Amino acid sequence: MKKCLLFICLVVFWSACNNTQVEEQKVPTKKANVNAVTNHLDITLSTSNKLYIGVDNLAKVHPQASINHQGSALVITKGEKKGEWFLRPNHPGLYPVVLSHESNKKTVLLKANYLPDPVSYLEDRSDDGKLRVEDFKSMTNLYAIIENFEWYNACSIHHFSIWYLDRGTGKSETIKNEGSAFGEAAMLFLKKAKSGDVVVFEQVKAFCPGEEKPRKLNSLVFHLE
Repeated sequence: MKKCLLFICLVVFWSACNNTQVEEQKVPTKKANVNAVTNHLDITLSTSNKLYIGVDNLAKVHPQASINHQGSALVITKGEKKGEWFLRPNHPGLYPVVLSHESNKKTVLLKANYLPDPVSYLEDRSDDGKLRVEDFKSMTNLYAIIENFEWYNACSIHHFSIWYLDRGTGKSETIKNEGSAFGEAAMLFLKKAKSGDVVVFEQVKAFCPGEEKPRKLNSLVFHLE
């Protein structure tokens, strides 16, 4: 009787171990297949998963995957490295992008935004305050810079005005300058600049990619010394 009970216990124990091994083999195999398909259809953007209009946004996918979009509002260009693509939207909004790998496809909605506002820079100066006459006379351009941004120089100055106050005479003049580089009238201000005078760069307008109207930027006020 004891031998029979011992035999039954051994059979039950062997059966339980065998079933456990089968289950342990099935689970990881199934998970591995799901992860493989998901990884092949993932996309990563270099700018916190946002697109910006008018510039080439770097997108990374699996080296064997491709990116497509129906329509001309989003220009897609394949990069030199495998898995790298460049996306350039023409206007803000949502763009459905199709990721493909072999027979698998996945549609992802990407949001396109306007570029952040740029800041006026007199060469490397973006802050008001004192400015040496010698330094002022060496200036040649006003720039529109997007601070702490990948496309920091994507926008360009369209025009600006310079208000100049001669402290000695108390007279002031205002001239308008087209473009980023100082024109002939602006260069005259540089030549006659002296300590005590005040220079204000105002009515600064800049164009950013994909936009029809220029943006108004901040003014800059300098006291020459």
